Amino acid sequence: MGQNDSQIIELDINDILGFVLKKAHIVFIVGILFAVMAGGYSYAKSYKSVETASTNSSVLDTENRLSGESDLEYNQRVQLVNRAHTIISTIDSLNNQSDNLRNYLTHSLVMRLDPMNVSVSEAQLIIELDDGESVGLDDALISSYTNASLTGSFLLGVSNEYGYETSALQELIRVSNNKYNDETVFNNDSLTAIVLKITVWGESEDLTEALLDGALAEINDRYSEYNSTIARHTIYETGRQHYVSFVEDIRTLQMDTMATYQDIQTQIDSGNKALDDIAKQLGLSDRNSFYTDYFGNASVSKVGISKKYIAIGFILGAIFAMCVYVSIYIWGRKIYSQTQFFSLFLGCKSIGILKPQDKRNRFVAFIDRINCDDSDLDANKTNALVAANYKNISRGIGRILITGTIDDDTAKRIVKNINITGDVKADIINNPVILESLSDYDGVVIIEQRGVSEKKKIKKELELIDNASKPIIGAIII
Repeated sequence: MGQNDSQIIELDINDILGFVLKKAHIVFIVGILFAVMAGGYSYAKSYKSVETASTNSSVLDTENRLSGESDLEYNQRVQLVNRAHTIISTIDSLNNQSDNLRNYLTHSLVMRLDPMNVSVSEAQLIIELDDGESVGLDDALISSYTNASLTGSFLLGVSNEYGYETSALQELIRVSNNKYNDETVFNNDSLTAIVLKITVWGESEDLTEALLDGALAEINDRYSEYNSTIARHTIYETGRQHYVSFVEDIRTLQMDTMATYQDIQTQIDSGNKALDDIAKQLGLSDRNSFYTDYFGNASVSKVGISKKYIAIGFILGAIFAMCVYVSIYIWGRKIYSQTQFFSLFLGCKSIGILKPQDKRNRFVAFIDRINCDDSDLDANKTNALVAANYKNISRGIGRILITGTIDDDTAKRIVKNINITGDVKADIINNPVILESLSDYDGVVIIEQRGVSEKKKIKKELELIDNASKPIIGAIII
């Protein structure tokens, strides 16, 4: 049996599950105990919360004096509470700014760009106003075309194609302009000439070109409308290019944005520290008391037991109990099933599995049948099958020793019930007389009991038999 020393033990999940299910009543009881403890904890917690809320409410009530409070103490308390409210108002505003900025950082395409490697697409347009147009209409044209370039319907199409938000795409587009009133610049008779430059930043040429094409198309679509409603003019494209370059404006924007975000977080932290100091001066539990008072969102109104805590407690208790039983099955001293026995001691043949000796309810008996620790046969038929198998296995073998780590009386009773032949001498590991007599036998049969026989004793028993060079005919599990 030396092979057992280095064997890899395989765990049968179904057998483990069956072992745990047979202890379902204990698992349920432990779950109830944990539920009671969790319910008690929730009650104590709610009691403390109500008590704290009541105390805080009195301290933060600036309309009424506390019992025994002097004029000086009252005025100091009012000042501290009002200061706390001012700080909270500031923090609330800063939190809104922080949320907006965080949302911007999450969706902004500009903030993702590498300033050293920006794809840039540019186009330059000339807008010439016809003679006789009123002064100032050039500004109206610039504003209208700029707005068309930044908010046109083309953004929705690009958004659908690339999966970016329109606001993020809009930020990639920059429109600048220059106005010239000297006719010699363009060698014509126009009153005013406008140079409109559209610049698009992006991660790829495909994206920047798609946005630039969309902006130019939007301008062409709006030309007729603006020509009739704003001022008579001519517009044409004079140049277009694409390149990859370092863009200082992007790096500056990114650095300024992150600096602003860090500054907001610093101000929030500073405000919270100030609230902590004020709370300490007023004897409050923490700064959250100010928020509850300021926003009027107290959540605890009465003492009670939380059903949620009870449910969580029961679940945790049941899981704890199941983990304990799994640990007992794997690392416990005893064997608990025939599957476990034969997985631990691979060199033993199975002569038979007798019906469990202890009293069982129907549920446990059902689990035993599923895990092959029992069968639908009655005890007499089970015994007869074991006896027949014993005779088949032991045929041709001379004297047989029937032993085991169970007590001698139990072994003799089992042998008598199943009506097999052999010398019954149990507890070989503690009886040197039996050990010495091993040389008189030609084979050994062991009887082990679920929930009674211990793994270490069985291993020792098998080692002693192996040392005597006697074959193990098989094992009977009761």
